Amino acid sequence: MAVFGTMSRILFLCLLLRCSAGVSTERQPWLGEPYELVWRTAAIYQGYASLASGSSLKHYPSHDGFLQVSLIGSLPEFALEMEAVGACTRRQKGDFDHFSITGRYIWQDDIAGDPLSVTTGVSLSYACPLAVKDVSAFHHGWGELEAFLSLGQERVQGALWRSRWWGLLGLGLAEQGSPWLRAHLSYEKRLGEQHEVGVFAEALSGLGRHRLHVVHFQGYGAIQHHSIDIGIRYAYEVAYFGKIGAEYVYRVYAKNFPVHAQVFLLRILYPFGL
Repeated sequence: MAVFGTMSRILFLCLLLRCSAGVSTERQPWLGEPYELVWRTAAIYQGYASLASGSSLKHYPSHDGFLQVSLIGSLPEFALEMEAVGACTRRQKGDFDHFSITGRYIWQDDIAGDPLSVTTGVSLSYACPLAVKDVSAFHHGWGELEAFLSLGQERVQGALWRSRWWGLLGLGLAEQGSPWLRAHLSYEKRLGEQHEVGVFAEALSGLGRHRLHVVHFQGYGAIQHHSIDIGIRYAYEVAYFGKIGAEYVYRVYAKNFPVHAQVFLLRILYPFGL
């Protein structure tokens, strides 16, 4: 309980500072252009040298690759995303990792004059059995559900946003083990017409009771894991095409999780009308 209390304070501090790594579903409070489809493709590298197991470290170097493809469709008040991910890790050799469906509904829209944009959503995912047993893949079970609330605000000049912040709180549960909590905060700024930069932080806290053991690992559902990641992102808007973006993420805190993990991500977004 003392550890959980400490992590709760760290999560709260992270929220106050307004600070995902790896593969992530879109969860920001803005839904995008109505009646538009967005195709996203991302190539991700993740590397770390050791795992934190309780108060000790276990040497476990891993160089992981993930390929993510997703399709997002938006209506005026609702967005739906379908995502598939493949993985190449110490445990998986180019295998299918997981498939997910995420729905978001916007309750308030600051672009339309509300004080904040407020969105709720639910993400359902299925992970293959090998992915659940992979410490690099971060699954709590083969069937996962995460409900989340996100809110944010943009500063607009003309037809474009110039700066914005948004945050998220999530609660997840798998078919096995204990729930988990997620907190995310992001600040983004547009430089000129085509360049976007941002900083963000994400905290993840599993409410299980057990330590991480690689040999008998059956998913993070039963593990008392905690982590805090910070990152930077950049995106360039290509005229008549879409966006090309890059992210770098570093894990500054971990317990029962990979330690000092670094993530590099390259992403392409291509929008087209329904």
